Amino acid sequence: MAGTGGIRARRAIAAHLRRLAALTVLLALSGLAACQTATGPGSGGPFPGAFRQTAAEETAERVNVAVADAIDRIAATYIDPVDEDALRRTAATYIVDGMQRGESEEALVKGAVTAMVGTLEGNGRVVDRELLSGRFGSGTASVGIFEAADGQGGWVIVRVHPLGALEGTPVRPGWRLMSIDGQPRQSMDKDDAIRRLQGEMDTPVQLGFLDPFGKPAAFNVRRVRLGAMEAVVNRCGTPAVVQIMRLTGLTVRELLRFLLDCEPDELVLDLRGNSGGTLDAVVDTAALFVGNSVVFHIRERDGVVERRKAGATRRYAGRLLVLTDRYTASGAELLVQALRRGAGALVAGETTPGHDFVHTVMPLKGDLIMALQTGRFEGPDGSAIVPVVPDIEMRDDWNTVPDEVMQAAPALLARSRAS
Repeated sequence: MAGTGGIRARRAIAAHLRRLAALTVLLALSGLAACQTATGPGSGGPFPGAFRQTAAEETAERVNVAVADAIDRIAATYIDPVDEDALRRTAATYIVDGMQRGESEEALVKGAVTAMVGTLEGNGRVVDRELLSGRFGSGTASVGIFEAADGQGGWVIVRVHPLGALEGTPVRPGWRLMSIDGQPRQSMDKDDAIRRLQGEMDTPVQLGFLDPFGKPAAFNVRRVRLGAMEAVVNRCGTPAVVQIMRLTGLTVRELLRFLLDCEPDELVLDLRGNSGGTLDAVVDTAALFVGNSVVFHIRERDGVVERRKAGATRRYAGRLLVLTDRYTASGAELLVQALRRGAGALVAGETTPGHDFVHTVMPLKGDLIMALQTGRFEGPDGSAIVPVVPDIEMRDDWNTVPDEVMQAAPALLARSRAS
């Protein structure tokens, strides 16, 4: 009973603090409305300051409800304990400033939650639901390029889908996207760029690029349906080659179909430029190679280690070469480690960044989604996830057309066969 009473007391205190935060915002907005009445445009018009004040208060109250819900979710699921009062102050500050800028309710919620998440570690973010669905393959159409931060404040293309809109052009990893329909890429964040690249199938888009030598190029292309750009691009041969473009439910089905049809004895699995995907896809993809064994653990805030098992029959037992680069991240790193440990894979390429955070997506007001760090990946033995150091260090020279790493793959597999 004491425990239940304690929970009720904490909830009552939290509710009081939310009301206090709301009052702080409303009082600030009341002052803003009064200021607008005295000095703002139309001060003598048909809508008095009291009307504008009431409208501002109603807007703030609706926004506050949505933000309070986000705070509750953060407090309950974020990997580390949070200072809820500090989150409320951060949100209140943004809401007041956002109202002064005339932002919409959705923009206020997105901005306030983004500001709160920005005070936490773990690369959390707030995105539009439509944008997130498009990123995971259920949107309409796009062009098939994958960008990553270059570490110098810019973006570089790390993968170009061979079935995408740029098929037949010279654009390849190492190029930089400079403009989308005449708008400079540098003026956009990642989400805005993705949104502008997406659209209806077969609609035109003009893309400006800079090649690795600094020479500009422009191409008018038509968007390709995302479903037509396969999650797995493969080539049967000796060795067989598989590029995993993204880790989704489609990845497992397409890869399994390829393994059954091709029946390779040697396989090159290219994970360069792959920044991860869904955890289920990581586990299920690994299961094709490691069978019914542990792929990773997740340590959550309550200290419970969640055991993730790949409960499937091993579908491939031949020689395996996995290619990585400095943009192979998150779930893709987990896959590499599982294949090295459970399938004896040889790893060639560059050292990976070592991302160990788990994000959970949660719905917010309207069409907004909050991605929040709720755990950390650990190995099957509870060890921390560290950057994957390849067995053989090598890197594709983006200044040349041939893919030197892929060209070396047969020789690397032959070396592993000899050993």
